[in-house]
Amino acid sequence: MDNKERNDLKRSINDEKSKHRYFLLSATGACIGFAVSQGKDVIGLTWREFPYFFACASWLLSFYFGCRLVRLVNDLLASRLMNDEFLEQFTDLDTEGNQWKQKIVSQRAAIEDRKAWQARKYEGSQFALIILGACSYLLSRVVQMVGV
Repeated sequence: MDNKERNDLKRSINDEKSKHRYFLLSATGACIGFAVSQGKDVIGLTWREFPYFFACASWLLSFYFGCRLVRLVNDLLASRLMNDEFLEQFTDLDTEGNQWKQKIVSQRAAIEDRKAWQARKYEGSQFALIILGACSYLLSRVVQMVGV
């Protein structure tokens, strides 16, 4: 696989991941909107309405983590581009300059690893909170139907 094919593959993978992120954000927004429209008859915070409020809180947190994820990934991609453009200026350096360049590259890799770890954490939290909110919302509907 040559360099152009590899770049095209990376671009398509990033596009698909981005579509998935925005899909989860829109699904979370739809869940919040649906829960709010269905919660017109919820009067106050009693133990029977607790699953409903917990579902809404889970979806709000999921939306927050999704927004943080989008921002973090965009910042990471922008910093990679800026760093690559910056490092291209130092292609023909002496030995001391190459050592300096290697230090920058290693520090950049450490920062990117930390940001990638945060992105995975946000992505996992976003998805887990969507599922947790859905289960909690279903529980609130069951409690309402049973009339406990």
